[in-house]
Amino acid sequence: AEKITIPDKIDNLPVTSIGINAFAFCQNLTDIKLPNSLTSIKKSAFPMCTSLTNIEISNSVTSIGDDVFEWCTSLKSIDIPGSVTSIGDRAFFRCTSLTSINVSNDNEKYSSIDGVLFNKNKTRLVQYPEAKKDIEYSIPDSVISIGDDAFVLCENLTNVKIPKSVTSIEEWAFSGCVNITNIEIPDSVTAIENYAFEGCTNLAKITILNPYCDIYSSEKTINNGYDNNAYYFNGTVCGYDNSTAQQFANKYKYKFESLGEKPFHIKGDANDDGKFNIRDAAFISIACAKGLYDDIPIWADYNDDGKRNIRDAAAIAIYLASR
Repeated sequence: AEKITIPDKIDNLPVTSIGINAFAFCQNLTDIKLPNSLTSIKKSAFPMCTSLTNIEISNSVTSIGDDVFEWCTSLKSIDIPGSVTSIGDRAFFRCTSLTSINVSNDNEKYSSIDGVLFNKNKTRLVQYPEAKKDIEYSIPDSVISIGDDAFVLCENLTNVKIPKSVTSIEEWAFSGCVNITNIEIPDSVTAIENYAFEGCTNLAKITILNPYCDIYSSEKTINNGYDNNAYYFNGTVCGYDNSTAQQFANKYKYKFESLGEKPFHIKGDANDDGKFNIRDAAFISIACAKGLYDDIPIWADYNDDGKRNIRDAAAIAIYLASR
């Protein structure tokens, strides 16, 4: 076992960064204290430090690079100070003992809830710790995007509830979630990116409620695994007739279960009364004023910016006034 304290200065020069691969494969390293002079931890600074259990990130560090703690399999928790403004991709990949990522309340870029990492305003779920013990998780309804690798290899999870606030599921988001058997994608989701549900071994049913959802066209997007030089999916894709979900299932010869005819909605008909008029702008305005954004249906996105908010009410009012 080895503990290291990095000094603030070496040869009278301040230590401001931990370089690329600086401690790569230091498998006896158990504890490291970083200096107060430090501002950046470069890409792959600590990969495969399999005995590392404790690292104290000083409140001067502003950036944590890609793959920094990759395969640090003994790291159980990590505290992100208020100074950090960027965390790279796969920073905690295969941290198989990591149960919590805790962010200082004074951090202006990131936040955390119960050890789960988000951006500051909690519209993007950045990282769910791989070893968090919960078997079920409800994503907060502030979240708009489920980020790259957000739940990758979270093998304890059996069920994740996605709220209607979410509009995108990014690459590798649920890859390797081997114990999720059933997941419902709400009609608010407009895009499911490549590898989103790759290697979900026991996924038996995925329901995609938005008939127009942009599903990345690849067998890698939804599958149970890879065998005989091909991806396979033994589960069922559920969706509406003639939806993108059915098109996806048909293209890759996946089993498809119909939810019936594709629902038809008039664009801008926010109150879903079959009419398009000023009452729809009023409906959106009232819902926004009350913070009830989930009550605004996806077809109310009149300005096509992927969001449902007061700007849609304004666009509707301007259009109707011009007629």
